[in-house]
Amino acid sequence: MGHLIFFIVHLMIVMSESPYIFITITLHFIYISAQKSKVDRSKKRKCLHCESFLKEKDLKNNTCRSCKDEINQKENLSKNFKHKKVKTIEYISISALARKHEIKPTDLFSYFSYKKLIKREDKYLVLTPKGKELGGELFETEDGSKWTRWKDDFPLDDFISIKSKIDKIPHPPASTTANSSVVVEHEDKKIVIRILSNSMKEGGRCIAGVQIDPITSKFFYYKKTKKLVWVRPVCRTVHEQVPNNLARDIKIGDIIEFKYDPSYSRRDYQNENKLILNDELKIIKNKSLSNSELKYLSRNNYSYIFDDSKRSIINNNISNINYSLMLVEVANPIVIKKSSYNSRMQYRLKFRYKNNNYDLPITDDDFILKYIRDNSILDNKNEIYLIASLGVEFNSAYWKLIATIFY
Repeated sequence: MGHLIFFIVHLMIVMSESPYIFITITLHFIYISAQKSKVDRSKKRKCLHCESFLKEKDLKNNTCRSCKDEINQKENLSKNFKHKKVKTIEYISISALARKHEIKPTDLFSYFSYKKLIKREDKYLVLTPKGKELGGELFETEDGSKWTRWKDDFPLDDFISIKSKIDKIPHPPASTTANSSVVVEHEDKKIVIRILSNSMKEGGRCIAGVQIDPITSKFFYYKKTKKLVWVRPVCRTVHEQVPNNLARDIKIGDIIEFKYDPSYSRRDYQNENKLILNDELKIIKNKSLSNSELKYLSRNNYSYIFDDSKRSIINNNISNINYSLMLVEVANPIVIKKSSYNSRMQYRLKFRYKNNNYDLPITDDDFILKYIRDNSILDNKNEIYLIASLGVEFNSAYWKLIATIFY
């Protein structure tokens, strides 16, 4: 641009025949010299980063091509890192962990308890040494409340595999789901039940109850049948009766715990039977049954007392039965006395259940003693609750019994 201006000035002076042409030519040469000097100096400028001399195309940024490429590479890495999702470990409660894996919180609490990761201390659940070892944390607030927290990626593959094999879920009615839960077996094969029956049986006792959640005490139900998960602890005796000394202190409503032998399994009508290990039944808590609990537990879809309205199930039909305990609400109860096959006095209960009449023997010796003292205890009782049981084989039949009467 400077050269063009000088040429125009030269041309104007020549056309005007002015003597100053020598001055403009001299100035033009001075300008050319200055521009050449500027170019020479620029060739000696160094990169701000590596001190190497810059090429003319790199003068604008004062950075050589090599350094510029390196800077661009670092900027791209930094940009990618900012947009990359970096996972951070977060500690969450058992309930939050359950929701994350679409598991019922009560199921996961039961699983953690069975796995001995948590335990109850007063009214709170705290960590066990095993729970701490697996990364659990105990969180405590200023007001003294406590709960456990776990890594949000805590592995639950074992829980999922166990749950997939156990076909038990809460009872479906919305009004009763607060009292039901899912069964997760303990790795040591320990089970907790709520006692509903403790009756006489062949020189010993027949005790039975419904499995419950050891933490929440909620009753368990089977998924397909929607029926209670009954458990009958048994021993290696002639008729699998429990010796009197083991069952003496167990009362209706008590919560007991025992270890059972997983190698012993019955797939017949008495599949509720669990063989007690080490002849030990531990009473966890003394508790009574309320009328509301009985009402809740009697909700079922049984049409008969064990398949029909007869007094027993014959041998040919026993294979069609896969349970031997049931709790039902019946009407019009009447106690009668009659001589049994061995000339002993037998107490029986007549009642009506779903438009069928029944007449079955009573094995609830506690009720019998109370009835002997007061024959009017069932007077004016239009409805009562009872537990029916299907006994062992006798005279080629399996006889229906009244194991417990609630009135």
